[in-house]
Amino acid sequence: MKYPEQEGLFETEEWWEEYWQGMPEYISEDLTPHKTIFVYFATEEDVAAFALLVEQRISEKTKFVWYPEAEIGRFSDKRYVDES
Repeated sequence: MKYPEQEGLFETEEWWEEYWQGMPEYISEDLTPHKTIFVYFATEEDVAAFALLVEQRISEKTKFVWYPEAEIGRFSDKRYVDES
């Protein structure tokens, strides 16, 4: 019995490749932090003192801060448009 030939795993073209022709190159820079540390606070006063030290607002909803404070970019509303 002869089995049908199986397609290669990495040799097929992606559906989007024909539409991608002529698009500008996008180079993604590494935005991951150099180091991450966990800081634990015993009291709310300790949190407030730390916020003063790093000169940033820390609320109950704050999950992380960058030091020095970094502007967090938003890219979900960006897109490329062909003007021709």
